[in-house]
Amino acid sequence: VSTQSTGTRRDAVMASTLMELQRDALVQMLNFNKRPEESSGGVDDKWKVLVYDGFCRDIISPLLKVGDLQKQAVTLHLELGAARDAVPDVAAIYFVKPTSENVDRIASDVQRQLYDAFHLNWAQPIPRPLMESLAKQTLETDSVRMIAKLFDHSCNFVSLEPYLFTLNQADSYYCLHRSGLKDTDMMAQLEEVAEGIFSAVATMGRVPVIRAQPGAASAMIAGMVNQRLEQELKNRGNFFAGDMNHQRPVLVLLDRQVDLAVMMMHGWSYQALVHDIVSTRLNHVTCKDSQGQGSTQKDLDSSDPFWMENK
Repeated sequence: VSTQSTGTRRDAVMASTLMELQRDALVQMLNFNKRPEESSGGVDDKWKVLVYDGFCRDIISPLLKVGDLQKQAVTLHLELGAARDAVPDVAAIYFVKPTSENVDRIASDVQRQLYDAFHLNWAQPIPRPLMESLAKQTLETDSVRMIAKLFDHSCNFVSLEPYLFTLNQADSYYCLHRSGLKDTDMMAQLEEVAEGIFSAVATMGRVPVIRAQPGAASAMIAGMVNQRLEQELKNRGNFFAGDMNHQRPVLVLLDRQVDLAVMMMHGWSYQALVHDIVSTRLNHVTCKDSQGQGSTQKDLDSSDPFWMENK
């Protein structure tokens, strides 16, 4: 079974928002991962079946409606875990998360030859043990020839708005802070978060400068994302091959306990400045002289015209 990594390159896509970039990546997947220049800018008119798991269904849902799928010649879209009838004359595009359960289901579908050809698309790169398991099962049933292509993507996040996405991990905060948490479970959760963040970065096609809160879970995730970036940049034809911009974006990772909105929405007024740098109490401000010897007290109220004009 051969693998091929695919990603949206900034020089090949006119979209500008994360949501549009992910949508274009999914449309390319539905056209058998052909680039626009390879398909003459049109839609592959071969009818196909789309098979997805629950995780990838949530990825598709905000981006492509039923009418959009039909425009891409998708005649059926079905859940991987549901009972499905054979459609032997139509190719199937699978879009699933690489798990042992999904691999076993796909191997069963291939053995039963439910479709004419199988184009397998993983939401994130499939681990080698799962790849070997799929190859072993299909070789044992002499059905490996049914798999046309296998693609690794990095799109395991859900775009809700043009510049807003979620990793769609239920109760993640509780899972990381619950009592009795095992180190192995914590690392697995952090790796899942890091892979989702890397997917968003890879979809944008930009290599960021990473900043994180030291000594917290966000710092561990930052290290994982950085390691994933280094591995990807060593590969030819990687997700960042089209990043020729010398102005790198900044990726800031913070723990949930940090209320970033308060810092970003801090008032830029004279009143806010005074409260930040000098001691104030009951509308009185105490100022020390340049030598730090004495101090004077002023009233910040309507009797001070400068204060009323500039606060």
